[in-house]
Amino acid sequence: MSREIGQREIVLMLAAWFACSGFWIDRARSQDEQGDPSKKRMSTSQAMTLVPSIIETILKEHVAPPTRQQMVLEFIQQLGRRLNKPVSLDLGVTISDARDHEKVYAILTAELQRMAGDDLTTEVLLSSLNAIGNVLEGGLAIDTRFNVVAEEQLAANRYVGIGVQTKSVRQGQIAFMKVFENGPAFDVGILDNDILDSVDGKSIRGLSMTDTVQLLRGPVGTAVKLTVTTAGGSPREVTLVRRVIPLRTMELVETNKDHGALLVRVDRISASSLNELQNIVSDAESVGGRMRIIVLNLQNTLADNVHNLHLFADGILDATTLCSVQTRKGTRLLKTEDGKTLDERRVVLLTPPRSFEAIGLLANICADANLPVFYWSTQMQFEQSTPITIEQSIPIQIEQASRQVRLPVVEPFEIVGSDYFIKIATCRFLDNKGNFVSPRSLMTNELDTAMHRKGRPLKQTSESILKCILDALDK
Repeated sequence: MSREIGQREIVLMLAAWFACSGFWIDRARSQDEQGDPSKKRMSTSQAMTLVPSIIETILKEHVAPPTRQQMVLEFIQQLGRRLNKPVSLDLGVTISDARDHEKVYAILTAELQRMAGDDLTTEVLLSSLNAIGNVLEGGLAIDTRFNVVAEEQLAANRYVGIGVQTKSVRQGQIAFMKVFENGPAFDVGILDNDILDSVDGKSIRGLSMTDTVQLLRGPVGTAVKLTVTTAGGSPREVTLVRRVIPLRTMELVETNKDHGALLVRVDRISASSLNELQNIVSDAESVGGRMRIIVLNLQNTLADNVHNLHLFADGILDATTLCSVQTRKGTRLLKTEDGKTLDERRVVLLTPPRSFEAIGLLANICADANLPVFYWSTQMQFEQSTPITIEQSIPIQIEQASRQVRLPVVEPFEIVGSDYFIKIATCRFLDNKGNFVSPRSLMTNELDTAMHRKGRPLKQTSESILKCILDALDK
């Protein structure tokens, strides 16, 4: 078990910061696979349409936007650094004095034409736009329509495709790194590491990963013809019908019938996660009797959607206030319902000492609601001879956090007239006193140290994570 968890953890660490979606299916996985953005060029007139559209979207949708002048100044300064063109020392004053938005954008146009001439690379433009994140609470991300659509499908557990994970191999070839069970590719006998030769009669040799994936993807119910080669075999043609690929967000890892307990690894919190948890518990009880203790391993759980977090919390909390959130439309409470989803079952959370923001928030709210929450030191698990260390948390109130705000709730907005989306923060958490807080600030070094000092360290030599938790609960 230790080796399996370690391998999976490495994979998730690589994937976590791109999109906070659990899997990369039919997606490009590296800079090389995305194509060379430096070869793509954009005219100044195109840039002058894109840049103001992004800035105006931020002003309209962001929960606490900076001024138009601040964003334009950051963009111009970064553009000058990228192009090695000096920027006037009094530019900031000039832009600040331009109160009318038309004057601000006139300055932007003049600087673009002076520094970039007739055209500039897309990579330089986008990196300069990302500099706006320096003055934007919660940061900024610009992504393509292709990636945003895939992320939305993943978040809804309705990914449309053929059920494969692709990779680049030698000499410009592309292979199937993973073929997912019960997907269209699996059904026609495609195997892991098979080489993809062509899509609908078009050779993919020399194509970028992104271009190849776009050929593989399409509307649900449409057919695609592939030529594939298995190692040591001859090329063969197969026809697949694209369909919705259901993705599991959690998996039953271990069951202890004597204690009526089960351990569930949660990979990602999505809209379907609560229903999946109910099904796992129901299936386990059909063969092992009543399950009274449900341990949720949130060790590497990905969660970036406060709505999905709220739905999931409804199943494990009864009428508990999660937090207050502030949006452009005002402030509201996030409360769980008086739910009966996991009625009369004891839910236990297992998390690392440092969690992704949403998971940190969920863990501390559960601790405040008197649910057992354990913080698990992951580096202790790889050697069976090394005891697993688990330390029970002391509830930490959200209002104790006073660190700089980092907003975890972001939404994508389409930039009209382009193939890009901008991801910006539209919501921020409030503590019980109405101050802005970040769940990550609950996991700072100071609080982390204090929590461990007050906690009750438990060392077990057993390889079973579930047994460690059960022993801790008995004491």
